[in-house]
Amino acid sequence: MLPPSISPEAKPRSRPGLASALALAVDAKGPLPALTLPSGLNVDRLPFGLQLVAAPWQETTLLRAGRWCEQQLGSLPAPF
Repeated sequence: MLPPSISPEAKPRSRPGLASALALAVDAKGPLPALTLPSGLNVDRLPFGLQLVAAPWQETTLLRAGRWCEQQLGSLPAPF
């Protein structure tokens, strides 16, 4: 599963964004291994990330997928 790490902009607490909805869906299934990778910069040069979520007890697969993503992304520019 590849939900976004955060929503693109801060939302009022009464109106959660897509990322909050996806996080709740993941949390409802119980603890799942997850990691977040820095993925780039948006048009305002703010960093954003990619969150990877795996099935229970699939940490090795998750780490391999994370390593593959890092290799594909290459080096990332500094935000400043």
